[in-house]
Amino acid sequence: MKNIILKASAFCLLLITLSCAKTTEYIAAQGEGGGAKLSFKINGTTYSSWSQTTSSLVNMGGLKLLSINGVGTNSTFTLNIGDFSTAKDYTVGGTTAIMFVPNTQNAAMLVGSSGVIKVTSATGSSVKGTFSGVLEDENGNTKNITDGTFEVSYTTVSM
Repeated sequence: MKNIILKASAFCLLLITLSCAKTTEYIAAQGEGGGAKLSFKINGTTYSSWSQTTSSLVNMGGLKLLSINGVGTNSTFTLNIGDFSTAKDYTVGGTTAIMFVPNTQNAAMLVGSSGVIKVTSATGSSVKGTFSGVLEDENGNTKNITDGTFEVSYTTVSM
């Protein structure tokens, strides 16, 4: 429980920090559903259809946060990679996070309590990789996130 509250607090602090910028720019990748490839399974249920996908690399004085977001009919998903630099493995924790919010009544937000985001390819404007881990709700209930893949183009926003 403390772990979820701590992670949610860290994420909120990050959002507040990002919202302090004079201008915020959100650029969707081109194509249907944002043009990005983003899919995963939560306890065996596949999520792969997104009506909107956005991705950006936010440069905050040298600290780079890569954020990939998917919005669908019944859910919202966020993959954050804190201190992003190159193709390598990023462990979930701190500013590196996996979050899933079902858009159904009385559904709890799920936050990654453990996991890894593996960036297998990174260029100056695109990134590709895989992810997996354990998601936890505010009551400590867990769900496995598996078979996660992403391939997105992003824009860089400096603050």
